[in-house]
Amino acid sequence: MPIDLTKPIAWKQATHEEQKMLRALQGNILKSHGRASTINIFFKINPLQKHAMRAALREMANFHATSAYQQLLDTEAFKVTGLSGPPFVAVFLSATGYSALGVVPAQIPADPSFKTGMKTAGLADPLPPTWETGFQGQIDGMILCRSGKNGTTFEILLPVPDTAGGSVDSVGSGVATG
Repeated sequence: MPIDLTKPIAWKQATHEEQKMLRALQGNILKSHGRASTINIFFKINPLQKHAMRAALREMANFHATSAYQQLLDTEAFKVTGLSGPPFVAVFLSATGYSALGVVPAQIPADPSFKTGMKTAGLADPLPPTWETGFQGQIDGMILCRSGKNGTTFEILLPVPDTAGGSVDSVGSGVATG
């Protein structure tokens, strides 16, 4: 039975197909991760090392990234205990990141806003030349980390882009506002 994406999913009563989708979908897509602060690793992909980077990103997605289903479970546990759960990790790619990985254009999301990127999104930001140096150039992806109890997730993931033939352009931490 196909999933009806025109209405919210009641995840606690999810069908087998809905639960399968939630387990395969990265967290922070359907719902914000809810952490007050994160560490963000912005990286650039060397197209000559695309196979190594694809392997590294696949490993990160399979073994570190938080699924939407796990995120929902962690949120429920937090509501009961008030304690921070396990680390939250999400991996994001820009249109230039997909291209650098060798993804064929027909498989890259077609949304014009995605293709042109955040620098031209009309968000009333200052002009890119005034931004911190690491953000002025091309950014192919970002790893969002929020450590859980042991605080080691960031230290494990920081070297991944460099060891896979990419380069870490900027690392920043931020506190959510608003």
